[in-house]
Amino acid sequence: MSTHNLSSTSPSLAQPQDLYDSFCANITNIGQLNTCIEICRKLMENGAFHDVILFHLLGKALCSQAVMQSNAQNLDEGLELFHKAVVVSNLSSELWLMMTDIASALHARWDLMGILEDLQDSISLRQLALSHFTSLSSQIQLHMIRGLSTALFLRFTQFPRLIDLQEAIALAEQALSLSNSSVDRFEGLCTLAQMLLAQWDYDGVLHGREHAIILLREAVFIAPTLGKPLDWALALNGLSEAIQGCVFLSSEDIKECANLDKKALALVPESHPERALTLAAMATTLLVLFTLEEEENDWKQYQSLHEELAAIVASMTQEPNDQFKESTWALFQNIDHFIGRHALTSIFLQSNYIKHAEMEWKKADPAYLRKLGPDLFLRRLLDPVRKEAGCVHARLTIHSIPLTEQHLHLFYIGHLAWSCRGSPFIGATLPHLKSRDEIKTFWLSKVPKNHPWEFAYYQGVSEYLGVLFFSLYERNLMDEALYTIQDSLEYLKKAVDLQVSMNHPLVYQNMSTIAWRYIHMAESFPNMPRQIVDEAIKYGLMTVQYSIPTGRHDENKVYAHAYITRFDLSRDLDDLDAAVEILRKELEDQTQRAVVRHDLADLWVETANKYNHSSQMEAHISKIDCLITQALEAFNMVELTEDLSIYDISDALATATEYCISNGAIQDALYMLGRGRGALWLRLLQLQHRNLRLLQKSKPNEVLKLEMLLEAAEMERKIKAQPRLSEKLTFRVYQNTLLKKSTFPHFNSISRWRRLDFDTRRLLTKAWRGVSTEGLEDPTAWRSFVDCIPEGSFPVVVLNAAKHRCDALIIRSKQELIEHIMLPQCTCPQLDSLVKRKGELLQNAGISVRNAGISDRLGLKAKHSLIAKDSFEALLEDVWHMIVEPVVKALHLEHTQTLPRVWWYPTGPFWQVPLHAAGIYRGIHPISVQDYFASSYLPAFNMSRRKVVERPVVNLLAVYQSETVGLPSLPDASREAEVIRDIVAEKKNSLFTELGDMQATHLAILKALPAANIVHFALHAQQDVEAPLESCLLLQSTHDNLKLSELMEMYLPNADLVFLSACETATGHKVMPEEVIHIAAAMLFVGFKGAIGTMWSIMDCDGPVIAQETYRHLLAKENFDPRDAAYALHHAVKHLRHLNVPPVRWVPFIHIGI
Repeated sequence: MSTHNLSSTSPSLAQPQDLYDSFCANITNIGQLNTCIEICRKLMENGAFHDVILFHLLGKALCSQAVMQSNAQNLDEGLELFHKAVVVSNLSSELWLMMTDIASALHARWDLMGILEDLQDSISLRQLALSHFTSLSSQIQLHMIRGLSTALFLRFTQFPRLIDLQEAIALAEQALSLSNSSVDRFEGLCTLAQMLLAQWDYDGVLHGREHAIILLREAVFIAPTLGKPLDWALALNGLSEAIQGCVFLSSEDIKECANLDKKALALVPESHPERALTLAAMATTLLVLFTLEEEENDWKQYQSLHEELAAIVASMTQEPNDQFKESTWALFQNIDHFIGRHALTSIFLQSNYIKHAEMEWKKADPAYLRKLGPDLFLRRLLDPVRKEAGCVHARLTIHSIPLTEQHLHLFYIGHLAWSCRGSPFIGATLPHLKSRDEIKTFWLSKVPKNHPWEFAYYQGVSEYLGVLFFSLYERNLMDEALYTIQDSLEYLKKAVDLQVSMNHPLVYQNMSTIAWRYIHMAESFPNMPRQIVDEAIKYGLMTVQYSIPTGRHDENKVYAHAYITRFDLSRDLDDLDAAVEILRKELEDQTQRAVVRHDLADLWVETANKYNHSSQMEAHISKIDCLITQALEAFNMVELTEDLSIYDISDALATATEYCISNGAIQDALYMLGRGRGALWLRLLQLQHRNLRLLQKSKPNEVLKLEMLLEAAEMERKIKAQPRLSEKLTFRVYQNTLLKKSTFPHFNSISRWRRLDFDTRRLLTKAWRGVSTEGLEDPTAWRSFVDCIPEGSFPVVVLNAAKHRCDALIIRSKQELIEHIMLPQCTCPQLDSLVKRKGELLQNAGISVRNAGISDRLGLKAKHSLIAKDSFEALLEDVWHMIVEPVVKALHLEHTQTLPRVWWYPTGPFWQVPLHAAGIYRGIHPISVQDYFASSYLPAFNMSRRKVVERPVVNLLAVYQSETVGLPSLPDASREAEVIRDIVAEKKNSLFTELGDMQATHLAILKALPAANIVHFALHAQQDVEAPLESCLLLQSTHDNLKLSELMEMYLPNADLVFLSACETATGHKVMPEEVIHIAAAMLFVGFKGAIGTMWSIMDCDGPVIAQETYRHLLAKENFDPRDAAYALHHAVKHLRHLNVPPVRWVPFIHIGI
């Protein structure tokens, strides 16, 4: 494709034009570029020329110089000249060229300065040019289409939004159809193929990869006729890459790929910067081939290639010329063009990204960092290190498959190729080996002498013997178990000796395994001599000494565990102190990954608790810090909820609080709560768009980038949510479905996920650095739990449920001492039993319970009478005796007409217990907590900055929906709105807005919300406990719903109170009840001071009764005060209760907030 220039008939411009063309042909001629600029400047100074052609030429030359020198100032001048050319131009037919050159310069400025607005403007300008100039020649159309396609793909590489990739592919297909020459067709084939491979990485649709292979085969066929060996090499490497990405591969396929890569390597001179790419391609293919056939020549060639590749990477310092060639400016201007460079094949771009990552995030190991680079879709720079054992296992697996199972054979070769390129190998079980002799015979017969991977075979036999040892131990075959673990140690030591002799960098991993084997031996056979555990300590120390700083995993853990084991045997306190010191020191290293630090902290807590070590408090704090860090690395609410469940942060907090309470350290207990609560909400806060907008003025560029990344992260969440095949299943289990599948998503999802995670966290840190957080309700901004309590919201009763005890802490004010109340009748098993009973009672009554999908307000046919009054009343009576009665006594409260308020802060399963309704409702003299105080609940985030304003004027928005497709009718919802309207009408100067049924549209609600200070919803709701932000209020159609994710991004300056007359709008999660984003808590997070919600589904006919009584009392005063909402609801519930309805109907209503 030729370079496009404005034509000139002026002899004075011929010389600078020739100079610029000469530079473009050979960019080492920098002097010619400088001379071109000098001549053009003189022509402008002399006034000889002020025409569009001069402006255009000088602009391009200045932009080229700017990119060459990384000088943004010259780039700005070049852009200014382009704009002048557009202003003075009357060459409307050439305007497209100036627009695309401006777009190229803006893209180059994005590369230099990282200002996202430049990238966006660049793409918008190309889109405008393409849509406006539709009557130009097909060659010009091809130029513009290809430019836009490339720009979109480049944006996709930075912000991987699938919409950009899809549009880029559509344009690339259009460009290919317009390509008439061999050169244009070759470029179109390569470009489209690379984009299809990128798309395959996301959607896993086999058709895309198969189509890419067809395109690249045609490109390889055309390439020899073009006389461009570098382009030919790229096509060859691309075809090899595409073939090896297939799910099913044969040995012949791998040999074909090796020949393709070999031919590509021969086409690229040793001095050429693209040599590294072809070396990486060839080396990795040879690694697969060597694994399959173990030909010595393949290994020698692999080593030679890898040594050359390592030398290139180690000495990789880009010259200005290299940087220029890698620039988007050179790409768009077709300067020294290497077709397909933009398709993420550049080893230099990847290496620069890795170096940057190493500086920013040292806690990641090299293999991990390689997966973070821009090259997410093509071959990685791989060492043989860490692959040997996996490759040996893969080879033995493949060769043990019967010839009759051809598909299975092809499948595992395909996965071997994936494994050698960075993805995990899905291993099959080798022939079942039942005894020590069978294992040793099988493995040792396969050990090749003087083989580079000889140690891996000894490692393999040791691993299988280790598995056999645990099996024998579980069956109490102790003599055979002892012989087996001794054999395992013998062969693993042989592997270590071989690794040490070859200076293998990961020898410490097998040293760690030896230490663990000795620990298992000492624990399993207590009568073994002390020397066994001494050997464990010896190898534990060697593990730490040999480990590389960026590769450690559990090396310090095994070292500490060895000392703990020896302490168990000898009771020497020095050993226990040594173990604690190892753990303490390693946890101080913030470069370690959060999951590794969590394992160490977990061992510290377990050890300190078990032996009552003086470091218990420090250990608990360390573990909670690690858990919070781990939780805050999650990318979306699904992953975060999973992490909170897996690492059980709720249990860790409860245990730490229990320890403090047991030792009389009440302030420390509250410190623990303040340190650990609200992790989920903090992550939400960090990702919340409306908080990012606070940065819009000071850091607009960072905000734009974050919003793009968050959009990409949401796409990843949807991909990750798709059902997938379990890697733990054997091939036989799922072969019937696998062989028929045409889609294989998630193959590289971990790599993409890590990159997005790294980029987002780095940008978040950069964006908030130096910015005042005034106005942000950061849930970690307080030193103690007390700091997060809103002014006047006392007393607060904290309920902590831990393994050995349940306790209540009464906080009467920020100044007074906290009072500890023991709950002797309440234990964790009893508490769990209460929660289970509640669920069963509700389920038996046909009332919607958590996790049941759409939770609807019960219609006219609800059979609430299925619950016998005494059964549910018995539950409330148990809650009274076990939990609430001791609290009431400690508060010294009596029956009174003027009721005080009490705020509950339940943790763990306490959240699912109806504390606000506890009492004895059977007999002549009933007792109820409602007779002593009005209850409210506090959410798990900081509300201390919420300012309450009394309002003389009420603006109430009532939204109701009588009919929702697929759900029961709610005829009383409209009556609910009517009674509210009548009450508001009696209050002076108050406003009432009603959106019901057809008028209650998504858009209308969002438009009305900001002005309202009271919002009332009477409709169906849906809570999604797996993806809480997908929870929603359902409108007329279940497809037209109001999601929490939308509500939580709104700015609601007048928000005071929200009344959710729906269902399960305040239901806790079964694993993290105090952390869950239920609808009521989310409304508080958005800015409401108080929320009325329900713990389970309510009767439709009860909605108007509760609403009428609540608003009648709430709006009775001259000024509206949202703090009165709890009292108003309290009165309304008592009214419903006195109508003699079953408890299941009046208990679910609760108040949360101030």
